[in-house]
Amino acid sequence: MNQEVFPNNKASTMPGQRKTFAQALGNTCDIPLSQLPTPCIKGNMIVVRIDEADYLAGLEDCKTHFHGRIILSKRDKPLTHFDLTKNL
Repeated sequence: MNQEVFPNNKASTMPGQRKTFAQALGNTCDIPLSQLPTPCIKGNMIVVRIDEADYLAGLEDCKTHFHGRIILSKRDKPLTHFDLTKNL
């Protein structure tokens, strides 16, 4: 990853130089609380209203993402990208 991918990161790296995992996680973005939706309590749950257009945009983004977990035993060898794709 280069400096353009994480422009707000405070760690110094030269353009084109790869960042460590810790440096990539250090990238933060400050969002004012005034821009966040106001939560309310309904029954015993906290509820946040989400605009329908934003909800549908989020659903559209999720159509191309896959989240999962693979559990290996201690003696299993690590999967290569090809093996993982084949198993999925």
